[in-house]
Amino acid sequence: MPRRVVGDESVFGKLFGDSVAARVLTFLIVHQDYDYTLTEIAKNSNVGWKSLYRVWPTLEQFELVVQTRQIGKAKLYRANTTNPAVQLLEKLGIELGLTLLRKAEIPEEIEIKH
Repeated sequence: MPRRVVGDESVFGKLFGDSVAARVLTFLIVHQDYDYTLTEIAKNSNVGWKSLYRVWPTLEQFELVVQTRQIGKAKLYRANTTNPAVQLLEKLGIELGLTLLRKAEIPEEIEIKH
């Protein structure tokens, strides 16, 4: 399972602040090919269960997340990539990342020492 590295800040976190919603959406958009239980989403987003439970209804209300299947009692969710808002958030994340890369000082030539 992918884990968020402590101190690793997403571009959404830089722009919107370190919020529960930003962490959850970042995780789900980056890992949109997989579905997760709410427990896994909380753990991998590095947010508390109560905090996730507080913002989850809003994410569902705006249809940013979608239930994909159910295994026993466990419901699995993923980012709703058919939602235009999620598509825009993904594009925004890419553009913000590219902006940060362009501003980073990257040497034109990198010398490799043996």
